[in-house]
Amino acid sequence: MNNKIFIFLIALIVILFLGFVILGDNQDAPTVSQRSNNTYGVSPQNIVLEEAYSLGCPACAQHHPVLKPLRQEFQDKIIFQPVHFPLTASFRNALAAHRAVEAARQQSLDLFWALHDKLFEEREAWVNLDDPINQIRVFAEEAGVDLEQFDVDFKSSKINDIINNDIKYVESLGITGTPTFILDGQVLEEADDEAFSRIETAREFINQYLENLETASAAEDNEADIETSSPSSEEVESDNAETQ
Repeated sequence: MNNKIFIFLIALIVILFLGFVILGDNQDAPTVSQRSNNTYGVSPQNIVLEEAYSLGCPACAQHHPVLKPLRQEFQDKIIFQPVHFPLTASFRNALAAHRAVEAARQQSLDLFWALHDKLFEEREAWVNLDDPINQIRVFAEEAGVDLEQFDVDFKSSKINDIINNDIKYVESLGITGTPTFILDGQVLEEADDEAFSRIETAREFINQYLENLETASAAEDNEADIETSSPSSEEVESDNAETQ
């Protein structure tokens, strides 16, 4: 056989083999790799208050009546963003609830919040059931969720990836319990977390944080104005020369 033909055939076999390997790797790769994005409100200063939460957690349920009115009160100043952290070892039905709210999210953000709030407010109705999905579907339907699409999304690998990526994010911050709050990327200390257990202390904490930001921003603007208005060294030297 001609050497050139032989080399060509070997090269072709290698290319085909690599193609099959790459194709196989792509088939095994997850189709979605992202965190959840369930936000409430807007913030001109891009202030984000995240909550690592579990829908099965009684402490989270106790915080919910505080956080819900806070979302509405500060919706033009702070972005509220819950982050999935179901803690299934402690709350066996939590994962089903988190899959449900994320499935509702695939239809709309409003439906996410409607089902999120409903599952907290009716926690006792599903949290200890042997199979909570039927009761959760009832709540989903009451919230306005399309159940046919809900059932498809609930079982999807996309939902699984979103929740798992949220869990990895929370664990990367060293968080082990819920609820834990993350304000502008900083995990709050236990005492600050506790502030969100009552509406009065939570409001005071947020207002103080906003006030501190405004003070810091005003100080930076003042420093910038001083630097802008101060004469440069060249101008000073020029003035001195003219005076002499």
